[in-house]
Amino acid sequence: MRVGKFLFVCEYNHPPLHAVELFFEVSHAGGTLATGTDPEMAPGRQIIREVRLVSMAEIRQMPQASLHGVFGLCDDPENLENLTGFLKI
Repeated sequence: MRVGKFLFVCEYNHPPLHAVELFFEVSHAGGTLATGTDPEMAPGRQIIREVRLVSMAEIRQMPQASLHGVFGLCDDPENLENLTGFLKI
């Protein structure tokens, strides 16, 4: 992946979970995507099952409840790149 410009910060704070995420533009620059591991989870308890690039058309077809909370902050997935600043979800 090639990392482009910084877009925004997103904070998710719903105890016991608290996350601060940094969002950047990215583009595919070569190589193969691979499912990684979460170092906070035991090998048999990993929750990341699949990794893949999806189109905006595919995202539009997904149930809202399965999408990241930032998609609820814009009227169309295409407008995600227009979000800026510090966002709380």
